[in-house]
Amino acid sequence: MQPSDIGRLVTLGAPAVSPDGTVVAVAVRRVDLGANRYRTAIWLTPTDGSGPPRRLTGSEHGDSSPAWSPDGTRLAVVTGREGGGAQLRVLPIGVPGEPVVVCERPEPVSEPVWSPDGTRIAFVSRERAARWATGDDDRAREPRRIDRLFSRLDGEGWIIDRPSTVFVVDAGGGDPVAVAGGPYEHSSPAWSPDGRTLAVVADREPDWDLDETARIYWSTPRAAGTGRGGSPAPDAITRTRPGRRTAPGWPPRPPTTTWRPRRTRRRRWSTSRPGGRTSSRPASTAPGGPSPARAPRSGTTVTCSCPARTVAGSTCTGSRPTARGRAPRRRC
Repeated sequence: MQPSDIGRLVTLGAPAVSPDGTVVAVAVRRVDLGANRYRTAIWLTPTDGSGPPRRLTGSEHGDSSPAWSPDGTRLAVVTGREGGGAQLRVLPIGVPGEPVVVCERPEPVSEPVWSPDGTRIAFVSRERAARWATGDDDRAREPRRIDRLFSRLDGEGWIIDRPSTVFVVDAGGGDPVAVAGGPYEHSSPAWSPDGRTLAVVADREPDWDLDETARIYWSTPRAAGTGRGGSPAPDAITRTRPGRRTAPGWPPRPPTTTWRPRRTRRRRWSTSRPGGRTSSRPASTAPGGPSPARAPRSGTTVTCSCPARTVAGSTCTGSRPTARGRAPRRRC
């Protein structure tokens, strides 16, 4: 391998499959040796291999993070800006229309996710503190106060005054609204099926910077009340204990959320209540995955795993929730 061969290297981002399963959008990064920089563009390719890939975007500062709208007619992409920051754009796919700049941010944008009705987009970006309002010259700003052990990241620089925040913006354009922010690091927004709630990953405990814990919270984009930093305060739905809860995903029936456990060989009971916490305990290891059953108490959902998982009315035929919405003490 010769030094010039670096220009032949190609890096692919996470693929995004269209809702009908016929097309994949993916960010492709190449090395431009002449300009001494990376070039990133969005490419589309059919999933059945019936045609060659085609380039969709060609922005000067690169495009990334493609996300399909629920109807498959629009594609949200993140476009870099000169001097830093990013734009969130929406491109028409297979229908007449023009690209729309949904919003601009002074910081990079990532993880765009469409709401189920296609009217809003959630994304992650860093929110700058008030000291940044004086301009781009860091020496002219007031001193940075360091009161947390976790204060900077490789490739990001100082983050103590730039926390990772989840925003929601109208798909047609507008000012993004912070729905999960404060001094904490948030990621992985996931819309509920009815579009009223977002599940996010964070650790909002007092000593969040001293442990490796990650929990799942949910937030209502239009909720009243604020937490630290003036952002709406999400509610925890996983218990406070060591471990990481990541990659939240909603099943077809709200309000239960699922997450990717670090130990996948052991199934557990989990009880979730909107605005509350989740209790979890070992359950049957029968294959097939959990099925939700509505507990008698309003607002509580019990997820169980048992050989007879059929949901009939308000009970699970394999094992019935108690009146208080807790999982049974005995195995299925």
